[in-house]
Amino acid sequence: LFNQLRSHKKITAGVVRQINNNLGDWGDRLGRDQELLGEYTYYAAFFQKQKESVRVQRGNISHELGVFEPNSTIRIVRLHVDNQPAMIGYLETLVHEYLHYASFVSKIRRLKDPFFEEGLTEYFARAVIKDRLHVETHSGYPVQVKIIGQMVQQIPEDKFAEIYFTKDQEGLERMLDRFYGDNFYRDNAIIFYALQYDSDPQEVLKLANILMKKVGGQQLRDKDLQSNL
Repeated sequence: LFNQLRSHKKITAGVVRQINNNLGDWGDRLGRDQELLGEYTYYAAFFQKQKESVRVQRGNISHELGVFEPNSTIRIVRLHVDNQPAMIGYLETLVHEYLHYASFVSKIRRLKDPFFEEGLTEYFARAVIKDRLHVETHSGYPVQVKIIGQMVQQIPEDKFAEIYFTKDQEGLERMLDRFYGDNFYRDNAIIFYALQYDSDPQEVLKLANILMKKVGGQQLRDKDLQSNL
């Protein structure tokens, strides 16, 4: 009887330990889920605000200075280029659109996330101008470039280049998850998409800083939202 009681006591203690461990795991998961719920509630309000903003402004949407039209057409708006900064801005836009052309695979195989399609294009375009003309440019997509620039501190640039030129969306997601934790891309995809919208600067800054915190970067400030377009 004594041995049976002792055995039962060990089993009970083991069950209690397992329950405590489970409670700890569940508590951690609940904390993460509550944090995500708070983020998604904010994003829902953000997109509702964007929907209304687009409805009001749809007759007065500004256009980009360049566009790549698959499979092989590049169109550039040539503004006044009678001074060096304007000429460099024009060349940077040309390089940006050329990179879209050079990296085009097909209408089916593409980076489905516009944050990385445009952000990486701009990141590499600025790098080309700096390498060839020895000039820093800030022509467009300032937030995207800042965030990608932080990611490159941890993820080798050539890995981003390989993904960009092969349009490997799945590889992009796997790479981000490998460096920043399981389901990083899935849990933050909505932020990447949201940052592509032209919105209130303070809203963009808030979204950008959520990402910068998660990738280990310094918080952005108002001046980081500015471009010279």
